Amino acid sequence: MKDFDITITDATKEFLAKKGKNTITINVVMSGAACCVNMETADIQLHPPRDPEKFNHYDVDGINVYLLKSAIVQKPVLTLDIEGALFLKSIVPKGLYLQTPTN
Repeated sequence: MKDFDITITDATKEFLAKKGKNTITINVVMSGAACCVNMETADIQLHPPRDPEKFNHYDVDGINVYLLKSAIVQKPVLTLDIEGALFLKSIVPKGLYLQTPTN
């Protein structure tokens, strides 16, 4: 049982509708190389995960949201919003804890 809410902004709903999608998968991955500092980043996909057993599934306003089970959500709300402009728009999870070198 989740102890946080998930909000999908109108801008994100419009973004998904224009792409003909109704699924958001949020994975947390490590980025960096051996010579650089590693940090977690959110990997957002617009299709169901390949390994659904590693994800929790939520239906939010008719949109399927898959969130990696080990992801840490800063309470009380995970907001899925749009950032960027024109062709560089992307979905950004706000309220998701991502480990960085300063954390």
